[in-house]
Amino acid sequence: MIIREANIEDIPQIQIVRNAVKENTLSDPNLVTNQDCEEFLTIRGKGWVCEIDHLIVGFSIVDLKENNIWALFLHPDFENKGIGRKLHNVMLDWYFSKTSETVWLGTSPKTRAEIFYRKSGWQEKGMHGKEIKFEMTSDNWKNKMKQNIKSIRPFIGSKNFEESRAFYRDLGFEEMVLENNFSVFKKQEIAFYLQDYYAKEWIENTMIFVEVENIDEFYTELALLNLPTKYASSKLSPIRTMDWGKECFLHDPAGILWHFGEFFNKD
Repeated sequence: MIIREANIEDIPQIQIVRNAVKENTLSDPNLVTNQDCEEFLTIRGKGWVCEIDHLIVGFSIVDLKENNIWALFLHPDFENKGIGRKLHNVMLDWYFSKTSETVWLGTSPKTRAEIFYRKSGWQEKGMHGKEIKFEMTSDNWKNKMKQNIKSIRPFIGSKNFEESRAFYRDLGFEEMVLENNFSVFKKQEIAFYLQDYYAKEWIENTMIFVEVENIDEFYTELALLNLPTKYASSKLSPIRTMDWGKECFLHDPAGILWHFGEFFNKD
């Protein structure tokens, strides 16, 4: 699964998703034209899509001109997977990086969308035609994002950006494309940012330690991926036992050293 910025070429698939939804449907599909989509993506604001196996399954678009969420839709076959939340968050993060103006949206009452927006911190502000009008202020969004610390996300580099992207996807991380040369990779509670930037001394001195529950089982899973076979510069080293626990090592294609370890003392 990849979350990335939408472009004009995505519009045909965006229209398919828009017309597949079961809530907030269009009375006439021709009401939203390809030209409308292009204007909102390139002139009025910005959009994002979720892509799975080269298929767009959801999208979000925000309008900076009218301070409005123009669209946030997900194909019914891909609901309840957290995709809508990711499209929502990346959109609002971008919006409030560009303006502090309150943003609003309208959605039909008694729908899952209404529940979603209420849970996301949107405040009801009356009606907009037949829809409920919700608003989100810059302060409310920032305060909602001020949660307890859950993770540390290091920034790492790459010698061959496309090769490193493929390596980490094969390693089991989920990629979210933030820019053409910048992605975040996530797996459970672990996340890091991958950059298209290489400085030999920095890369070769970058090390990341990840604690796992069972290093023996984890190493077996790593070995089955055959990463050193697929990526010539990658190297998987056997488990070694230390006073504190056990660990194995994995070099990525650029030379970054990952430590995967299990502590003897779990306290």
